[in-house]
Amino acid sequence: GRGPWEGLHAEPIVDIDYFPVCGPALAAAEPPLREPADLARHTLIHIAQTPDAWAVWLREAGVPDLAPRRAMTYDHVGIALSAAASGQGVALSTELLCDSWLHDGRLCRPLPQRARSPETYHLVCRPEGLDDPRIAALRDFLIEGLAPYDALRASAVAQ
Repeated sequence: GRGPWEGLHAEPIVDIDYFPVCGPALAAAEPPLREPADLARHTLIHIAQTPDAWAVWLREAGVPDLAPRRAMTYDHVGIALSAAASGQGVALSTELLCDSWLHDGRLCRPLPQRARSPETYHLVCRPEGLDDPRIAALRDFLIEGLAPYDALRASAVAQ
């Protein structure tokens, strides 16, 4: 989310940048997918929890008024990524959510452009919970576990 949440401590844990992903067959097929404007000839896959993600990405990529051939929305990111992997269209994702899909070749990144999400993952708790060693341990675990993704995102942004 974006925070802040009234009456709660909210601490951003990792920044999120998203980028287009699709199945390798779709990326290699006609019509070509070589630049952001090419998305007009493809289906954009939306995720219900992040309804503005494509609008943000398209604006950052310089094609804010792009109208895709078709759009579909899924309620769950896993279903959206499966749809993209099967060639149904192009979805937006992050390293955190699709790293294994990219690594094993089920998904590819047809375009290099990224956009910073206005939302991020937060540790959220009641303010008095900050003194609880279990919450401190969870916070440290999350920060340590997500550090590789944050570093990967930062290095990709710098390129």
